[in-house]
Amino acid sequence: RQGRDTLITLVGESIATGGTWDDTDTRKGVTDALRSLHYLLSSVPTAAKTVSDRVLSRLMEELLWTLHDPHLHDDEMMEQVVRSMNELVVDVLHFARPNAVFTILINFLYDQAPLSGLREPTLDFIDGVLRCLLEMTRRISTFLDDMNIDVLLRDIHKFLTAHPPSQYKGKEFRPLRLLKMILNELVKLKGTAIKNHLTLIPVHSNPILCSYLELVFKQQGAKMTKESSESFSRVHSIFDQIVSKDSSVARSGFESLHDYIQENDDFDLDDYMSDRPADFRVHVKRGLAKIHARVESKHGSCCEQQDDSSQDETSMETSAAEEKKHLTCFKGPSATSPLIQKFHQLRSLLANQSPREENTSGEMMESPPPSAHVETPGSELHKRSSFLSLQERLAKLKLEKSLEPSP
Repeated sequence: RQGRDTLITLVGESIATGGTWDDTDTRKGVTDALRSLHYLLSSVPTAAKTVSDRVLSRLMEELLWTLHDPHLHDDEMMEQVVRSMNELVVDVLHFARPNAVFTILINFLYDQAPLSGLREPTLDFIDGVLRCLLEMTRRISTFLDDMNIDVLLRDIHKFLTAHPPSQYKGKEFRPLRLLKMILNELVKLKGTAIKNHLTLIPVHSNPILCSYLELVFKQQGAKMTKESSESFSRVHSIFDQIVSKDSSVARSGFESLHDYIQENDDFDLDDYMSDRPADFRVHVKRGLAKIHARVESKHGSCCEQQDDSSQDETSMETSAAEEKKHLTCFKGPSATSPLIQKFHQLRSLLANQSPREENTSGEMMESPPPSAHVETPGSELHKRSSFLSLQERLAKLKLEKSLEPSP
């Protein structure tokens, strides 16, 4: 630990003594030192957790102070230095002890905060501190189990006591707003169980912190359960499956992640993986894309089968409707009337047959000779068949008549 503190102290001092950064060797030396420290903190995550609070505070002060120097960004030759310092700030936020980072950043927000070298915090410096606090608040669910919530609440209580909200009523005081945001996130994650973490707060005096927590409980309708924490634990276990060397376990993890995203519209995958390497984020998105394509393919096959079934049912219904229409068209009066008229005409023709018929001129035609009226067996058979045919037609007409709907 002492060796790491010494290294980080040297890096901080090299940043502080950079001066105008006009010297090429100075820029190169600082850049190399920043990159070496970045490699150490990012490749050995436990390294940042062993750095003392004093050394970490000095490093963050120098990084944020230098990064918000307006003259630094006007110099193109400082691009590598700025990039390396930004990487180191992210390393501290992601890998250092959460409580140490929160305490350091909140202490920077105090009025007349004591900075090294008798420097006074500038607006740009405070803006950088607030950005870091916002990043910590956004990721608070990822390290909640590794953080001492009681200590964080004590830090917020001390700041609210020194800077009561009533003192800034009607004024814009961003630190207060951000600290309230932290409390809101804690209530979302812990529910009313957050009251169990007030061990370092003098609750008997009803401090501002307790009053604000009660207000948040009413606004959020906080529950005793820890749904958000359980949700995070589920996602964490899913990612443990994804990084498994067993391909079947990894595939199961991707399927579980796909289902979780479908069930939780408010889950932001990019936000959750913001602290992961770029190649890992690409790997996860590719795996999700494969699972999504497979699900869509299965869904499409099911839809095609349903469409075929629907088409068959529609075809059957159409055929039945056409058949019903075909049968109905023979039941209506308009369809049977010509047949009935035909029947009456045939019956009148057979009943009124006589040996003599009048022609159109009124003259009587002579009846045919008797030999013409001699019935042959063939003619008799023809009459019978005609008569039977007539009876069959009559029977059909009666049947159709009975099928007609009553008026």
